[in-house]
Amino acid sequence: ARASHAARASVSGMPRRPAALLLLAAACAVSLATATPAEPQWLTQQVDHFRVKPDASTWQQRYYAYDDSFKSGGVIFLVFGGEGAVPPSIGLFYPFISALADRFGGLVVQPEHRFYGASQPLGKAATWPGTAHLSLLTPQQALADAVALVRAVQAERGCDGTIDGKARCPVVAVGGSYPGCLSFFARLRYPAVFDAAYAASAPLKFFSGETSQYAYYDLVTGVAARFQGCDKSLRAALEATLSEAAGKSEAELVKSLQLCAPLPAYVQGNVDLLREELGMVVMYTFATLSMGNYPPGDSTAFESACDAVNKQQASGDSFGALRAVLLSWAAKRGAATAAMDASATADACFNMSAQLPAGANSTISSGDWTGVGTGSDGANWDFQTCTLMVDPAATSERSMFLPRPWSTEWLRRHCASRFGVAPQPSLLADMWGFDSRTLQRMATSGQLTNVIFTNGLLDGWSAGGYQANLSDTVVAFNLPNGAHHSDLSHKAPGSGDTPDVLATRRSVATLLQDWLLLAEHLVVIQK
Repeated sequence: ARASHAARASVSGMPRRPAALLLLAAACAVSLATATPAEPQWLTQQVDHFRVKPDASTWQQRYYAYDDSFKSGGVIFLVFGGEGAVPPSIGLFYPFISALADRFGGLVVQPEHRFYGASQPLGKAATWPGTAHLSLLTPQQALADAVALVRAVQAERGCDGTIDGKARCPVVAVGGSYPGCLSFFARLRYPAVFDAAYAASAPLKFFSGETSQYAYYDLVTGVAARFQGCDKSLRAALEATLSEAAGKSEAELVKSLQLCAPLPAYVQGNVDLLREELGMVVMYTFATLSMGNYPPGDSTAFESACDAVNKQQASGDSFGALRAVLLSWAAKRGAATAAMDASATADACFNMSAQLPAGANSTISSGDWTGVGTGSDGANWDFQTCTLMVDPAATSERSMFLPRPWSTEWLRRHCASRFGVAPQPSLLADMWGFDSRTLQRMATSGQLTNVIFTNGLLDGWSAGGYQANLSDTVVAFNLPNGAHHSDLSHKAPGSGDTPDVLATRRSVATLLQDWLLLAEHLVVIQK
């Protein structure tokens, strides 16, 4: 294992810079590098930040840093990690944020979320699932980890602002999707630490229970309808193959869809459950593809999958349409390029077992019906959506998928079987007050400020995002051509970027500059 660092000196490899903060005047188009592989750094964290009795238990959290343009008192961009590992080959997520750090004389730190990847509070040998996860794998603990990292960086850079006249590095929380929610929560719960939040594709209204369970997949269906009636083609294929009315046996489905043997034990001999689980695979495959549907057009995997379904269904081969989805996209768990559809071979089979998350009693239909992922990361997100991060997403009669309503009773049974836990879907919203009515009151009164929401309107999660300004300093940008946090892209901007995404990035830079000029001890040096 790599050498770890104590919290007070955990930022090795990031040299000190001369005293200054450089803020460029007007936000304009910026030249960005590609997403950056990086060497990990390590922070000593408390296993449990909220124990009343002091606990000496610690662990090493992996994080990445970028500080090429840092000046004393510069802005710290804390980019939250989410429900997946962040290996060094990925490193820093967002070129746009690195460019903002350059612009503002700042730096970027990006922690890996606890229990994902190499960031294991209980060690890799810990039994999963365990009762200890109930209090340790929570948004509350992830936020406390982020606060500890910020304080460590500020102390290392001599900009914690705790002494009169001492510089203070202002902090912007950044994230997309679940990390977008975390970035907003950071500003909401720790306003003395985080001066602003940039929350991209943050579906808060799903987690506050204010969005219809059908909104997500109805929106995905509407996007598919733009591709030569892909929505109708897929629905027809599903009706002819997986519906109860189609009456296909287990043997027929295994043969016609080229399913690998053996099937997962829990579906063997239960053709209704087999059909339901295959339907779920199709649902979350298109969910994943739709999140990467940017820039919209014939170069995305979403369009390529729709084209394959349309062609097979037009030729009368409904099973061929489903085989294309399963073998070419579901097997890759939503590969990002349209070229992936050429990789399936005639003798390939679709391995349903490979779709399962880790752990006992795992099922394809899990806590999050847009997909939890596989392996230990999938188990972790299944657990999180079984406890506090409940996000109902079902399919209606109007959708391109077979209708399947979601219910709290289904979720309770699943979570009890998987982890021995009971979901608490409204607990965070009740405790923290992030339902729309409360947030509007807080924003209007000035209790909540300096928050940017962005929504790609081609993304199903936008149905649960804030799409209107709540005040002059709690603002929303809607991207008609954007998908899942397309403004926070892992790729450098190019000729394919749409005007709405480019304009939003300029607006984000302008707002952050204006807001951070008001931060305490912020020194502005004109170039």
